[in-house]
Amino acid sequence: MKKLAVFSVLLLLLSACGAVGDDLLRLPRQPKDFLKLQQKIDVLILNGGEYSPPVSGSHRQSQQTVDFTGNGVPEALVFLRFPGEKPLRIYIYQLEGDDYKEMDMISGDAESIDAIYYADLDGDGLPELLVGWCVGTLKTLSVYKLTDGIMTEILSVSYDELIVFDLRGTRRDDLIVFNHDEVNFTGTAQLYYYEDKRMLPLPAAPFSNGVQLISRTLTGFLSDNIPALYVASKLDQNTIVTDIFAFRDGHLFNVSLNPESEVSNGTIRNAAIYAADIDLDGVIEMPAVSPLPGYGDTADNDVYWLTDWRAYDAYGYTEHKMTTYYCQTDGWYIRLPDEWLGCFTVTSREVSGTVSATTLAYIPDNENLIDICIVYCTTGDSRSLQPPDRFRVGEKADTVYAVKLLPGNEDTLGFDENTFADIFRLISNRWITGEIE
Repeated sequence: MKKLAVFSVLLLLLSACGAVGDDLLRLPRQPKDFLKLQQKIDVLILNGGEYSPPVSGSHRQSQQTVDFTGNGVPEALVFLRFPGEKPLRIYIYQLEGDDYKEMDMISGDAESIDAIYYADLDGDGLPELLVGWCVGTLKTLSVYKLTDGIMTEILSVSYDELIVFDLRGTRRDDLIVFNHDEVNFTGTAQLYYYEDKRMLPLPAAPFSNGVQLISRTLTGFLSDNIPALYVASKLDQNTIVTDIFAFRDGHLFNVSLNPESEVSNGTIRNAAIYAADIDLDGVIEMPAVSPLPGYGDTADNDVYWLTDWRAYDAYGYTEHKMTTYYCQTDGWYIRLPDEWLGCFTVTSREVSGTVSATTLAYIPDNENLIDICIVYCTTGDSRSLQPPDRFRVGEKADTVYAVKLLPGNEDTLGFDENTFADIFRLISNRWITGEIE
């Protein structure tokens, strides 16, 4: 039974907190260390404690290990709940010799821990501890710094969402806190940075008026190579707006905000297409969507979108980068040549079992349609079985993408396998994931 207990503890800790980095987050080397730690935890549980891990975020384990001291031996954090006042406790143990000793204990008067973050806010190469305490829908972030072996709180602030990111370009983490008023549909972003042994705020920057729900965030760079946060929100069930926050001239700005309308008008769209580095140059582009030109009586043609991608700079000016047909449902897009603009369309998209097929077409004179090709997206066991009239253009995970060229476009478009391979790209999973809700 002892061997089984040790093995169980090892499994728990091996899954803990992999996102901080190998230099900050490693496991103790000797199994007996784990056993002694578990014995201490067992005593706490016998005295009424129960595991109470964070409910969201990347770090949701009941036991986590992080090197707060920089000595190469990580401390162990244990998340427990006890009855009574300040029911939530975070025990922090330090390895001394071959045994864990309690280094500190943090308690919180909250119903749950929303999330845990580890960030190097002061630039010393060691992480600070960020704890999101939750009471109902109200969340409070506490930032703790290890000082003389004690976790000292250096900031307490309410928040709805937060991002840890080097927004000022100082090679240290900044804390950006988002707060949203669900009654008035307004919101702010506020940046906190570490200086003179404390966390200092910059004046808050506003979100677009009318924001009902913050749904997605992306970090990246503007066209003038300044770091930025791209925050997508819902104005209503079908309308998305993205506010772009950047540090400029010593302040935090919403660089996409129109000061007259108090809305980022240039980023509003009625399709679930989000900011992405579409041309892989390190700069994030914003999508602007418009319906493709129709053909005949195609009833569902309005679900197909032409997407223009533009890059913002720190002063809100935009630069057009490319135009695409962006098939987010199947995970691919094509870059449209200039001569296709105004003439390209999609005539159908069919889904059957594990295969979806999208037919692309060209309308040179708004009358005579030329079918270009069919793009097949195949999943499951049948993905390796492609008919001979198709050629493979990409694959990821359990999905294979293949194309069938259709007769009749050679003379008009000069379209062949090489042409299509040059304009076809897969959508990065990073562009699709990231929903906060």
